[in-house]
Amino acid sequence: MNSLLLNFVIALWVTAITTACIGIFVYWQNPKNKLNKIFAFYSWSIGWWSFCQIWLIACDNRITALIWTRIEQIGVFFIPTFFIHFVITFLGMKNRRFLIRFCYGLSIFFAMLCPTRHMMADAVPKFYVKHFATPGIVYPFAVFFFFIAVVYGLYELFRAYQQSVGARRNQLTYLFWGSLLGYVGGGANFALVFGINIPFLNPFGTYALAIYVTAVAYAIVRHQLMEIEVLVKKTLIFASLFTIILGIFIGITIVTQELIAGGRLLGLVISSIVIILTVRPLEDLLVRVTDKYLFQKKYDYKQVLKSFIDEVITVLSLDRIIESTIELLDKTLHPDTSDMLLFNKYEDKYVSYKALAHNEVLTIDNSAQMVTFLKSTKDTLSIESSGATAISATLKKEMEDLKARLAIPLMLHDDLIGIMLLGKKKSDEEYNKEDLDILTDLARTEAVAIGNAQLFAETAQNERRAAIGTLAAGINHEIGNPLNIINTKMQVYLMSIDRGLYKG
Repeated sequence: MNSLLLNFVIALWVTAITTACIGIFVYWQNPKNKLNKIFAFYSWSIGWWSFCQIWLIACDNRITALIWTRIEQIGVFFIPTFFIHFVITFLGMKNRRFLIRFCYGLSIFFAMLCPTRHMMADAVPKFYVKHFATPGIVYPFAVFFFFIAVVYGLYELFRAYQQSVGARRNQLTYLFWGSLLGYVGGGANFALVFGINIPFLNPFGTYALAIYVTAVAYAIVRHQLMEIEVLVKKTLIFASLFTIILGIFIGITIVTQELIAGGRLLGLVISSIVIILTVRPLEDLLVRVTDKYLFQKKYDYKQVLKSFIDEVITVLSLDRIIESTIELLDKTLHPDTSDMLLFNKYEDKYVSYKALAHNEVLTIDNSAQMVTFLKSTKDTLSIESSGATAISATLKKEMEDLKARLAIPLMLHDDLIGIMLLGKKKSDEEYNKEDLDILTDLARTEAVAIGNAQLFAETAQNERRAAIGTLAAGINHEIGNPLNIINTKMQVYLMSIDRGLYKG
């Protein structure tokens, strides 16, 4: 088996396994959900194509290869229909029922022609593969349908991507660019049917399909494209482990065959030993990587709040209160920036007291629109797409200038004594309802704690001033008495001189 054919087979195997597994897990998670069902069938259609093409390109018998290529095409021409159906459903597009039915009708029509020579006329050796299909008279029309449908689906994804913000934009980023990469790489296989070999894309472009599946899986896991995190995590670990083990096995076998005559048995032995020694460490590594980069640990909101209240209720140091709050936010919500601003009545501004991830001292005028909004609503201000309240462009610009996604008011009675600013999460997720609820409770506790600390500091300062006043009065008394005596004697002396009592 030549290296190009070997790469082709490996890429197809990886694509077939990953798409099949993700399709099963997505469907299993929620079989009644329409989006899950469509995505599952979309994944399986890609897996169908990949699996059948493996036997086509590696088959020695022409008749067997022809059977496989005709079976393969049944799945191929359902791919664009499932793709369009998934995009329309995911984007919530209305009035597209006729388009969906039309696409399914064409896919069924082409599938019915697949067993005939009108779709695939023959299977012959081509370039580096043992057999590949030659087109029948209907095949160009089927490819045209495939191309138009995919372009339309990508166009709708890109348009939605341009108009989206926050978590939705992150979802669409991976979905659009992953889809584009996958179709460009996988689409090169159509060229082989027409006897055109595109350098590099044939066969290496097929690896793009595995990357596409990985990108979609990442969007599912990291950005809640669909809520199947645990199952997708297991799929990613299994697929990655399988790919690495397959690579080790094939790599060692090829090397030993090239270097040692009759080294196939030796290669199998060495591969088996290496796999046995590395499979468990590899699995542990993959678990750690997925946990670190895809699954952030969830936190117990009640425990976090209770711990914070237990700490600040006995603390009267403003520095300690705010520093502990910044640390708490960093450990639980993982914002890229956070800032605590307190009202300065002498400057009539809210001034940065403590910040995370930047050294800039932020100030917000008391007349700023953000301050007016927080005072009037006494509620959290969010510029993310999930924010419940529509905000003005001016208000949004103020937040963007401060690099903040959330502004949480610190209200003490009816006074806005401070503002808590949070930037976007490091995970690129949006702040959800649970986050906002815990932040509201934290802000209430924080406001009381800060108010108590400020009152304590002001009382201590007043006591210091009173002590200084008492000390000054005492000093005045102790120093003033001798001075008064001296002053009296000097006055008597001067009066005596005036009366002529001291004449020389």
